[in-house]
Order: sequence, then C-alpha cells, then structure tokens
Amino acid sequence: MDAARKQRAQALLRAASREASVAIDHVRQGRNGEALKAWRALFGPKFPLS
Repeated sequence: MDAARKQRAQALLRAASREASVAIDHVRQGRNGEALKAWRALFGPKFPLS
C-alpha cells in the first residue's frame, strides 16, 4: 500500500469513527431511531432500521 492509499484509508477510518460516535451518542440520549439512521448511513442501505 503506497502512502496515498494509506492516507485515504486513514481519512475514511476517521470519518467512520466520527459517524459511529454520532450513532453512539444518539443511543446514550435515548434517540434509538436516530441512532439506527446513523448506523445505516455508515453501513449502507441493507442495515435494518428496526
């Protein structure tokens, strides 16, 4: 893996980490529907909303 691909992978993983943190924060605040939507945004349309 060259340096450019490593940087791209790092950026994508940081973005995914931020999105996961948002989903976790929703759960902690009792907003399960919003959490499921956040997880779906991260994992794609096959992620169930229920």
